[in-house]
Amino acid sequence: MRVIDLGSRAPFSPRGVVKDEVVVTDQFKFLLIRFESGQQVAPCVMARNTGFLVLEGTIKVTDDGEQSVVPAGSLVLVPGGHTRQIEALSRSSVVALQYE
Repeated sequence: MRVIDLGSRAPFSPRGVVKDEVVVTDQFKFLLIRFESGQQVAPCVMARNTGFLVLEGTIKVTDDGEQSVVPAGSLVLVPGGHTRQIEALSRSSVVALQYE
């Protein structure tokens, strides 16, 4: 077993989004992403499926043009090959899991 304290990782930054690759294997990538309000991840296409779990705050996720406002405690699943974008509507912490 391995326990990872996410609270002590990836401090927020007014200079931009902070991405912390917590665990990376051939099968998946687990990231902690911290956003100050208004910060965003530019539109991109990822080959892998991705799940976004909002730990705190509220984000707006765009998936191939479809937008959803996502509050803390919610999970968003985005299929691989889709164009996605995330914008923080408030200070937010998000766990991202990229998987096959």
